[in-house]
Amino acid sequence: MLECKNLSCTRNNKTLFKNLSFNAEPQSKILITGQNGSGKTTLIRSLCGLLPPTSGNIKYYDNDIYENPKLYTSAMAYIGHKNACKDNLTVMQNIEYWAGVRNTRELIIAAVCCLQLQPVLNIRYSELSSGWRRRVALARLLVSNANIWFIDEPFCNLDNTAYDLVINLIKIHSEQNDPDLEVQIIDGTIIRAHACTAEYKKDSGAQEALGRSKDGLQLLLIKKMILHRLKH
Repeated sequence: MLECKNLSCTRNNKTLFKNLSFNAEPQSKILITGQNGSGKTTLIRSLCGLLPPTSGNIKYYDNDIYENPKLYTSAMAYIGHKNACKDNLTVMQNIEYWAGVRNTRELIIAAVCCLQLQPVLNIRYSELSSGWRRRVALARLLVSNANIWFIDEPFCNLDNTAYDLVINLIKIHSEQNDPDLEVQIIDGTIIRAHACTAEYKKDSGAQEALGRSKDGLQLLLIKKMILHRLKH
């Protein structure tokens, strides 16, 4: 589905990653890990079609995403570490706006219910706490009706309840019956801090390395979602 060959990226005379290659097959979950500054967000933005790599190519069903961006843009949804919501609109108005862009108004109720947004629907986005703001932003995944999800720091500012909602949302989305449905590529900075690093290491069947750069950026194919958090 998504094929990346020899991706390299240089910013401000610094090489963030070089000759990174991997394939993302349907129904896969890919976790990106690495130290701060290793290029996780840059890689996600390149894969979204927002930041062309210095070299290499990215193809979606054999079509270069930078040569045919319209086809690809309609197939993917990107949630960055900034929520990109309109402060002057209510929560419902933000969701309705996104659904209108994608012509998916029938998915609004599902998005509201899945992320349990009912208590804040009529509140302006600017008046929400950081955790609620992140929940609202993540609702865009559900109304996008996209095959591919890109999520940068998905659990930032979420409490335990919201964390569990999002983990299960990712799990369910990747286990739907359509074999051509989705790929999910996630920045692992937060998931490694709050989720299940120890369990991944114990279970050799839980993950598989897809690619690694010399500077520490790594892509892991998550074969099994493990829902237990590390105990503090």
